[in-house]
Amino acid sequence: MSQEINIHISDDGMEAYLLTIDIFNSNISPEDVRIAANEAGIKYGLKKDIVEKIPFVDLEGDICIIAVGKPPTLKDDGEFFWYIDVRSPLQPKINESGRADFKMLHQFEEVKQGQELVSKIPPTMIEPGISVTGDDIQFLKITSDVPYGKNITVSDDGLSLKAEIDGYIFWKDGVIHVDNIYQIRGNVDYHTGNVIFNGTVLIGGDVKSGFRVEATDDVFIWGNVEAADVLSKNGNVVIQLGIVGKKKARILAGGSLRCGYIQDATVGVKKNVYVERYIMNSSVTSGGKIFADQNEGLIRNGRLSAGEKIIANEIGSDHGISTEVIISRGNDSGLEPIKLEISRQRLELEKRVTILKKRSEFLILLKDRLPNLSVKKRKELKSIQKEIESVHASIQVLDDNQSKHALNSNPEMNSHEIIVKKLLHRAVTVEIGRSQFVTSSRLKSVRLFKKDKEIHIESIENEAGENHDIK
Repeated sequence: MSQEINIHISDDGMEAYLLTIDIFNSNISPEDVRIAANEAGIKYGLKKDIVEKIPFVDLEGDICIIAVGKPPTLKDDGEFFWYIDVRSPLQPKINESGRADFKMLHQFEEVKQGQELVSKIPPTMIEPGISVTGDDIQFLKITSDVPYGKNITVSDDGLSLKAEIDGYIFWKDGVIHVDNIYQIRGNVDYHTGNVIFNGTVLIGGDVKSGFRVEATDDVFIWGNVEAADVLSKNGNVVIQLGIVGKKKARILAGGSLRCGYIQDATVGVKKNVYVERYIMNSSVTSGGKIFADQNEGLIRNGRLSAGEKIIANEIGSDHGISTEVIISRGNDSGLEPIKLEISRQRLELEKRVTILKKRSEFLILLKDRLPNLSVKKRKELKSIQKEIESVHASIQVLDDNQSKHALNSNPEMNSHEIIVKKLLHRAVTVEIGRSQFVTSSRLKSVRLFKKDKEIHIESIENEAGENHDIK
């Protein structure tokens, strides 16, 4: 042979082909192809009329098929068993009263890594087929009927498609895919419905009042958040503009929050809060630090609680508007994020039970159709019930933890402090580790910390802020 020839065989064994680009860029002859086909194990269906014309065969598309197998003769077409909802996207869900809920549009179906998406119940065979390698074909693999793409794999027996990652399933150009990043180019509103997604969410516009965004990972919002809920179980929430909450917005995150401003909202995060302008009329709880020392750096009228430190340019107002700043005991991450995490874990376990029951149902149908169910699948069927019992036990543990949960305390408060770089106004309530006092006059550039069970105040020079990278 003048050069190496790469012959490709399809997953179902029904076709062997050359890439047209390899033919264009080579000097191969029909004899070269015949020798390569023999070395590749091609024993059936070689298309001699095509091979004899290489390299001058009329090529169309990306591949040149040189061998075709014989499909099995079947009594029926078999059946497909879908584990997920594959109806058309953006259809409203129907509530118990029979009305369409246009905030709960069906956008995608969440899936877990390793989860079966669809399985094929083999049809009744009349005569086996023959693959291009000469093997008997009892049935065609599921990939012959269901085209698949990104982050999807085929089971060893060829009967099922599985998700390779946690994410969501969607159809694109007639092909099924799974991905873990969900992007909305505009606003979250009645065009999109609520967004509840297992992965990262990117939103190009605003989150409008009355809607909800919930993700397991990071949430990036390039606009504003109105009177809406934004929740991230494990990641950060980044809001490019700010929160105009109308006393109804709720932001919860397992990581940190960064935004331009917070107004009329409730915020609870496990790590840090970074605000570029101001916090007004809001309740903010952080397990780490709260930074509001850029630009205006203003905290006014609300309740702020941090596990470690609060840094701002100005706290309170000349009019004595009620403002509370608190350094909580130990690394208090706030009750709301913890409750959110427990509820998310419980929901995941309940979904796992549903998936297991679906798989059990499929295996029972398969057992009825096939004369001899494989040992592997018989063992899988037996183990499913045990796993269901185990998952139910895990749910009970979560319920017990939620009922017994209490915030940790840490009596060592010396490293915990409140820093006000410019003005601390009168009538501001300051609390550090259960010690509390209310400012009676305006103070400039001060640091407040607890020592010997008392809150101390010392003057500071205007200093550069700490590193504000999200952690």
